[in-house]
Amino acid sequence: MKIVKFRVWTGIEMEYNVMAGKFGTFYVNPSNNGLDENDKASLTPFNTKYSEDKEPLMFTGQCDKDGEEIYENDIIENEFGKKVVKWEGSGFYCHEKHFPPFPLDYLTFDKVKKIGNLYETPNLLEK
Repeated sequence: MKIVKFRVWTGIEMEYNVMAGKFGTFYVNPSNNGLDENDKASLTPFNTKYSEDKEPLMFTGQCDKDGEEIYENDIIENEFGKKVVKWEGSGFYCHEKHFPPFPLDYLTFDKVKKIGNLYETPNLLEK
């Protein structure tokens, strides 16, 4: 069975206490009974809805050689170079300079290292 998990880039940090579905993307505050006193968009005492521009980033179901979970928009590296993981409607694909995208499942994960993501470490793709 595939594990379905999401995360959201808040503009400051990556948040992993997230639910996503038909009604939007929600932050689930694990402290203070789920209530964020500073958030006026709280739907219930247990969650807060993100604005529509906060796109949920899905877990690929794969981990790198060190057991780090790989999500979309992560930057990964293997012996052939750096790649960005993207969802393409029917699956996860690796994008790298000068090559067409290919399915993430083509990689050998005991040789893949997650080195960052497009939000916190975009400079990893320079050069």
